[in-house]
Amino acid sequence: MQPRDVLAWALVPAYLGLRFLGKVMGGALAQRFAGQTLALPPRLGYALIAQGGLALCLVVEYLVLVPGPLSQRVFDVVVAGALINEVLGHWAFSQVLSPITSRMRGGVR
Repeated sequence: MQPRDVLAWALVPAYLGLRFLGKVMGGALAQRFAGQTLALPPRLGYALIAQGGLALCLVVEYLVLVPGPLSQRVFDVVVAGALINEVLGHWAFSQVLSPITSRMRGGVR
């Protein structure tokens, strides 16, 4: 990773925002279409926030197959995003568990 690439750091907030939006909307769509069939948590998308392993694998493969400054920048953005999402993952996952925890405290299991 090249942490001195200012443009990569400028792209990180957009990447994080779009990734967050995609995970939350994807979770909402899954809840809408499969919520009656599967027992899904109400905020499914939040559970997916920290799941960045596949993105890292794909971006490493891209960096190897298409070497160059643009692929290096994409790699830097995805790595920084994955690290930040791992830090935020605890908060996001607790958003998924909060309704379950409150139901368990109330005696409903």
